[in-house]
Amino acid sequence: MTGYDYEYAVADYLQQHGFHDVEVTKASGDYGVDIIAEKDFLKYAIQCKYYSNPVGIAAVQEVAAGRSMYGCTVAMVVTNSTFTPAAENLAKANGVVLMSGISGVPKTIETSGEQPETSPDITDPPPVLDADN
Repeated sequence: MTGYDYEYAVADYLQQHGFHDVEVTKASGDYGVDIIAEKDFLKYAIQCKYYSNPVGIAAVQEVAAGRSMYGCTVAMVVTNSTFTPAAENLAKANGVVLMSGISGVPKTIETSGEQPETSPDITDPPPVLDADN
């Protein structure tokens, strides 16, 4: 899966979990925001990171700045991976929601015949991580 594919997978995932007016932004010049979505009268600026390593502070910085450009009330970074401690600290200081371990689509097990694993349920956005976590 490419980063571009992941953005669309996350957009679909959000729609399946109660978000509406979900829109993937243009590929370049997006001010660090990949998806705009709404839920519970809040407008979300979301950056997606499909990484094999932990996501660092740049993603938090970009979406925090992009939130204002799109007139959003909540900034969020979604990744299939995890976040560095520095990213968690910066997110807490800037009110950015971090969601890790979100594959966006069920993982397919092609040869074993087992049922696919599914992504965690995100019916409500998770709280911002505090420094103690």
